[in-house]
Amino acid sequence: MLFLVMAASSCSSDRSEVGCMRHALGQEELHDGQAVFGDRRGVIDRAHASWSAFGRDAVLPMASLTKPLIAEEIRLRIERGQFSLDTPLAALVKDRRVDAETGAVTLRQLIQHQAGFDRAASDPLFAGGEPDCEFAAGVVLGRNPEFPPGERIIYSNAGYCVLGELLKSDATPLPPHVDAAVRSPLGAAGGWRSSLSDAYAVFQQMLPLHSMPTEISLPDGSYYAYAWRHWSKPGYPEWSHFGRLPGALAIAATDGSDRLLVAYFKGDPKDVDATAESVMKKMWACMPIRNAEHHQRI
Repeated sequence: MLFLVMAASSCSSDRSEVGCMRHALGQEELHDGQAVFGDRRGVIDRAHASWSAFGRDAVLPMASLTKPLIAEEIRLRIERGQFSLDTPLAALVKDRRVDAETGAVTLRQLIQHQAGFDRAASDPLFAGGEPDCEFAAGVVLGRNPEFPPGERIIYSNAGYCVLGELLKSDATPLPPHVDAAVRSPLGAAGGWRSSLSDAYAVFQQMLPLHSMPTEISLPDGSYYAYAWRHWSKPGYPEWSHFGRLPGALAIAATDGSDRLLVAYFKGDPKDVDATAESVMKKMWACMPIRNAEHHQRI
């Protein structure tokens, strides 16, 4: 707690959270940064870099920030008993040809990026140049995973395309923004479009986040639960997700229970993951810890 208070205080000359966040949004390889941030008790602030080319209500591509929406919809169906985390794909996908090894992949493994689909070897989402999530789902369902399922974490667009197809085939109505996402070309992998304020509201409704036990982690000790990446590094948020499309970067970060930020930048950094991680940490250091009475300021 003390670390975050001191870090936030040292970021800007006026010692305000907004001033600190504005400073954190100024990045060499990114520009036009904006952020919406606050807590579950009603305080919401907005910050932007020195100037921004898009307005506060602009509808923006959220890219892979779509994945937490998809995982949350799957989780709700699990909670209602419609799905089970350990059900294999062969029992869930009835109208497509499914390779025997891929058919053994569980819903849990898909959600946690442990299905063995390797986008570095081949990402069928962009196989034809233009994104086609439904096509990508069909490709990975009809072939073996590149790696044995359940042995490692490999971030997969196509795996989430499969989850999107499951939601599309389920009779339970989807919220309009989720339905629009899964039926877009980028589908469940990245088809959500939203203003930052609306994206903040959607993620805020997910709090507190639900964890998911796993024995597999990435080299830095992080792992995925319901699409949110869990960190255990000093100065980092507990959970985050990055969204990347050419020319844009979206970031969501939260402590999983109260504090939340959503940010959007334009730009094409050379090392997207390193840049996103760095700016996320700088922004998170600005997140307020409030004890006074709250009011909304967005």
